[in-house]
Amino acid sequence: MKNLLKIILPISSKHPKPRGIYAVHSGEYQGGFMCYIEEESSGDTLAFMVMSPTEAIYITRNELNDGVKDKTIDLVEQLPVPVYEVILANYQYERRKDGDKKPNN
Repeated sequence: MKNLLKIILPISSKHPKPRGIYAVHSGEYQGGFMCYIEEESSGDTLAFMVMSPTEAIYITRNELNDGVKDKTIDLVEQLPVPVYEVILANYQYERRKDGDKKPNN
């Protein structure tokens, strides 16, 4: 029954994807990639790690969904766990370096 539900209600339409890496097509991070890390406890804020240069950023779920809908952000793939763990370690390092600042939402 679970597999039938996966076929009827594909998970691919749900964002953010765990371990999802997104291509950014406009704005400050245009031409770059961002990896979904976690949902912050402060509500509707999502933590992403931007690649090259690495930087932790925070956007709302609505901003992500609007970007996907407008095609300014595209899901590229779900990263393999070992690759994601490296990005997660970089995110944790950035948080510690910045004094574990939380988003101001």
